[in-house]
Amino acid sequence: MFYFSLWTQNTNSFRNLLNTSKGRDKFCQLLQYSANFYITCMRESKEFGKLVKDKQISSVNKAKKLESSISNGRKIFRLFLFLNESAELYELIKSSKFPLPLRVLKIISTCCSFIYYFTDNMVYLSNLGFVNAYLPKTKMKWKQLKNIFSFTKTILEIIIAIYAIYEKKKEEN
Repeated sequence: MFYFSLWTQNTNSFRNLLNTSKGRDKFCQLLQYSANFYITCMRESKEFGKLVKDKQISSVNKAKKLESSISNGRKIFRLFLFLNESAELYELIKSSKFPLPLRVLKIISTCCSFIYYFTDNMVYLSNLGFVNAYLPKTKMKWKQLKNIFSFTKTILEIIIAIYAIYEKKKEEN
């Protein structure tokens, strides 16, 4: 009984994390990228690379299935998340608590997040066969557009972090 009590106490934070959809998504993200890391290391290995390409290593084949399944499953956690971004965008537009340059950067970043989540939902729907994998009247796939906005948002978040650090340093001086 003592070990069960100890187990319960030590896993409390982890269980709380898993009780939220963002927490579950983060844990699944860790599993997905760990599997991807293993696959990449094995594929680039001089010793196992050829065997991996010939699909002769069962652990790599299982890791590929795991990564693919988790990737598709995680899309459910992001279903309709673009609605949260529209609410955040509205708050940023009407708010004046940030300096104008920072506010503009945050608004653009939130727009990128909105488009990212929307296009991610379209990728999911195209994988299920409900919509075409390509944007209407173009040769671009939804996934390509999603990746562009994901990258742009990441760059903007780095710029926002640098700007915030600069402002804090200026404030300290």
